[in-house]
Amino acid sequence: MTAIKRILGTAIGFVMVLAFTGTITAIVFSLAVPDKTALREFWEEVRCIAGYPVAGSQCAQDTIRRADDAVAAANQRRAEAEEAQRAAEDALARGDLEFAQGPALKDGVSLVVGTIYLDATNRTGLVRSFCWAIIDEGGLDPRVGLAIRDASGRVRVLPLSDDDIALMELQPVEAAAAHASCPWPGGII
Repeated sequence: MTAIKRILGTAIGFVMVLAFTGTITAIVFSLAVPDKTALREFWEEVRCIAGYPVAGSQCAQDTIRRADDAVAAANQRRAEAEEAQRAAEDALARGDLEFAQGPALKDGVSLVVGTIYLDATNRTGLVRSFCWAIIDEGGLDPRVGLAIRDASGRVRVLPLSDDDIALMELQPVEAAAAHASCPWPGGII
């Protein structure tokens, strides 16, 4: 017990000496520096690095700008997703969404791709394709979105939540690789 007290006392004493020495050094340095703006700028930089920028400083403005940029990017992605959803709903209402059945991932879970065409009759003018895993539950068949392919052929894999993976009753590795088997128009990419 005395050893613990001795170690604790030594540690507290060391911290006190360090704090005292740092305080005296800071006071002497602030008195010795003729230009206080350099000291003020140094302190602002330290606060910026620590994540507590001085109000109105360039660091605070940069932090606000980065946050605004992140919000704008998120809003842009949300607007694109809403537009894609509206396009899919409109195409489905017009009968312009063509479906292609894909392979079964397991018993009761299969892949389906719905493709929006400008001309669904001739299957020309591909706008966008959506790949889903369909869970056959005899009536209401839930869908889990796996990927979206745009007209240029670029595929964007959708993130799967733990609930999506549980709904498909697949292992996480199997669920993550399922998008590679989507029956895209023109073949699997």
